[in-house]
Amino acid sequence: MKCKYFAAVLISAFAVVSFSGCSFPRSFDETESGTAAGEGTAAAKEKAQENMQEEENEKVKIGVSFDSMEQERREIERTVLEDTVQKLGALVEIQSAEGDVETQKEQIREFTDESVNVIIVAAVDSSALETEIRNARNQGILVVSYERLVQGEQTDLFVAADSRMAGEQIADEIKNQLPEGGSILLVCGPENDRSSQNTADTLEEELEGNSWEIAYRGCAASWSGEDEKHAVEEAFQNAGKQADAIVCATDRMAGMAAEILESEQRTGEMAVIGQNADSDACRRIREGTQTMTIYIPAEELAEKAAEYAVQMAEGGNFSETITEEYELVGEEEEFMVPCYRAETLAVTEENVSKLGRNTF
Repeated sequence: MKCKYFAAVLISAFAVVSFSGCSFPRSFDETESGTAAGEGTAAAKEKAQENMQEEENEKVKIGVSFDSMEQERREIERTVLEDTVQKLGALVEIQSAEGDVETQKEQIREFTDESVNVIIVAAVDSSALETEIRNARNQGILVVSYERLVQGEQTDLFVAADSRMAGEQIADEIKNQLPEGGSILLVCGPENDRSSQNTADTLEEELEGNSWEIAYRGCAASWSGEDEKHAVEEAFQNAGKQADAIVCATDRMAGMAAEILESEQRTGEMAVIGQNADSDACRRIREGTQTMTIYIPAEELAEKAAEYAVQMAEGGNFSETITEEYELVGEEEEFMVPCYRAETLAVTEENVSKLGRNTF
């Protein structure tokens, strides 16, 4: 969706000279006076339009490139971003790359050519945007990594859910479901997705040294449905028969796992855990075919990304509200990126009824 702003003025002047049987035409002075008044009104209108256009041009402009709109919460995030930016008196253009890296690169290049003040990007592939992000920042454009931290080039802010908290919450549920220990399949997102890997790393750390074993850990090649399905199937092929639980990086993966268990007539034999708290996952939790999901506060993340983007563009200092730094390892140097982390929430059969349209 593109938000373009145009202003046009169409000014027409009509002079009508009326005659009657015994009347005389208006004098030259009268006609000249009327024309001058009309021209003055037209000039005033044109000046007003120019002032309005100048005010529009002076507004902060923000470009947003989402990875895709497949995730249920993306519609919520788009609406919140638009509303928040507009309430703050800025302009926003939101696009979706529909899962295609090259499309997202082109979108970032377009935003750069348009000289927006800030680009917010939810990366399709966090390792593939280094050149585009560098070019944007070299032109003075600020960049916000949204949900996935861009790799290889520094960005100005990272806004995401607390991935380590999510790992801790999943570990707690594993301990609750398997108090005597057990074997676990772990299906992560792409290897270059730091947030997904941090969740998995934290889970392993929380279970280490006890009677829970990670029997298999694999990664989806990308966030596409096809690659996620392949990753889940591979996990089952490698260690599915012996596993007591499967932990997935998304609820879509968890749904795939639930389908495999149903096809094998093993529903209920394994704990199935996903992330995102989408409506299908909540339905499966109520039905008993999924054990848990992680609620990601979409509205909070979108609102904060919008607020900080406008604040940064206006030269504001948000160091008082963002104190955490997130390490980004480049090929030759390390970057420290300020980070806003939103708290996650474990959703199980005990509290799933409280979950509305992606919001508690």
